[in-house]
Amino acid sequence: MRIPKFRAWLKNEKRIVEVVSINWEHKNIAYEVEQGLIFLAKGLKFKNFDEIELMQYTGGKDQNDKEIYEGDFILADIGDGLTLYEVKYIDDDERFISAFDIRIVKELDVQKYKDLPFTIANRLIEMGISDLEIHWLVIGNKFENPELLESD
Repeated sequence: MRIPKFRAWLKNEKRIVEVVSINWEHKNIAYEVEQGLIFLAKGLKFKNFDEIELMQYTGGKDQNDKEIYEGDFILADIGDGLTLYEVKYIDDDERFISAFDIRIVKELDVQKYKDLPFTIANRLIEMGISDLEIHWLVIGNKFENPELLESD
């Protein structure tokens, strides 16, 4: 049996943390924070559900062994170009389905972005990604990289 694993986007702090525990009754999560420099001790901090966005681990990993979570953007090269997908959780009560799925965000032409510095597409070209046989590659998420949702 696989134990569900979560991370959370902290809305006010604009960062992602690994969730240590979820209290469904009190509607909050706990995550670890460093407490000081003396012994590098860690403590727990709590956030209410309305202060976060929960993202569940899909159970899958990309080609670099990076865990794939709900809300991640994954890049796939299926032979005829690069496609950007967003990982979504589907809960369909009518069909009794609860599963992860991907939806196409947009088709990418990485060569179009090759002259623009500091773009994700430029980093992909530098890494030689467009020349590799790619299964999945996590390149960001909808919270830290909302610009990926913008149309070209």
